[in-house]
Amino acid sequence: MKVQLIGNNQGQQALAAPGVRREINRLKKMLQSVPQLEWPYKSRKQPGLRLLQPALNTWISQELEELGWTANSPLLLTEGHPHGRRVDFIKFVGDGATRIIVQIQFGNSGRMYADFYKFLTAHSAKELTLGVMITLTKPTAKITDTGIVTFESVAEHMTEGADAAVRFPFVCLGLTHCDTPENTIDFSKGNFDNSRISMGTGIKKALGTIIQTLRKDRTTIAQSGIRMPRARVRIRQPRLEVQNHKPQ
Repeated sequence: MKVQLIGNNQGQQALAAPGVRREINRLKKMLQSVPQLEWPYKSRKQPGLRLLQPALNTWISQELEELGWTANSPLLLTEGHPHGRRVDFIKFVGDGATRIIVQIQFGNSGRMYADFYKFLTAHSAKELTLGVMITLTKPTAKITDTGIVTFESVAEHMTEGADAAVRFPFVCLGLTHCDTPENTIDFSKGNFDNSRISMGTGIKKALGTIIQTLRKDRTTIAQSGIRMPRARVRIRQPRLEVQNHKPQ
């Protein structure tokens, strides 16, 4: 994937710290190595869609954990309650007082505002050094789904007059697909029933196992697979019209 970065003034100031800058550079390098995970024509209604965002999210999540990021952490350190708000990933840098929060956002625009609120809450509690949002750029979003957050839409909220939602140290990383064979994994070549490989009971766990295998050897896609329960469709038989013929 190609990676773009944009940050507000507070975000750029946070990046001036060597430890923070080093972590963001590592994050960018990791994202650049992430392949294009797709299923051509994954939607019958929208033939142009092909990128599998659940698989992409899982791949990035596993890479982050290997880089030492902690997944599904409480938003605030002072929240001891098990059902408090949580964030995708956090990492403490240096002496432990520097806290970076990462949100992977491939959902709709409402989720973008929810992430902004989380960053703002942590910043207000003085528990945020830098908030990072990972999104798709507009060209890549077009082959993924409709109505999802884009790098460009986030950038619009960081311009003059729209910065009320981004009053905290913040950077956004935008991912763009490459469309090259060596950087693409085509899930339609695997042993899957259909392109809905992220839905259904137990599928998320199975997808995690498949991604873990593919990260070690991308050529194993042909041997990968999930058996999925097919939806039961009631087939209506055509109604036959019966005509009464009078005897001649």
